[in-house]
Amino acid sequence: MGRLIIANQALVVIGALLQVLLGRKDPQPSSRRVAECLLGWSLPLNVGLMGIFFFLGHTARAKEVAEELGWPAGNPFQTEVAFANLSFGVLGLLCVRLRGVFWSATAIGHAIFMLSDAALHAREMVKEKNFKPGNAGAVFFYDVLVPLAHLALVGHARPSRTRA
Repeated sequence: MGRLIIANQALVVIGALLQVLLGRKDPQPSSRRVAECLLGWSLPLNVGLMGIFFFLGHTARAKEVAEELGWPAGNPFQTEVAFANLSFGVLGLLCVRLRGVFWSATAIGHAIFMLSDAALHAREMVKEKNFKPGNAGAVFFYDVLVPLAHLALVGHARPSRTRA
């Protein structure tokens, strides 16, 4: 899981960097342009594709994922988490075509979901000493850093108020 998260982040940075360097002929691209390019890659990949990936994990590989998380297998809440991931996955993929306030709404909703998820993982680490790979490590940092980065980028990019 950690390798997938790292590869995904590398793809976001490389894609955004190439878009900034090759897209417009500005000798000094603005920080707003850089933020928009990062969001344009990160929302579809980190929210979209990863959301779909997490949905598939919680459904097609439910038993293995439950074990990685330190959860009991067959927990019906895992299905609820799967569909929440699917919902954000679809929103993230829609960010390819829809921009402006849609990006802001997607980033805010995803941040609420992921940061609350991270809080639960932290509680599990402290209270239950659950340091299973799906509860701690790369997954935990992904749950914290990606939504905070999205919120910061949305605030900096100040997407236009065009209707989605």
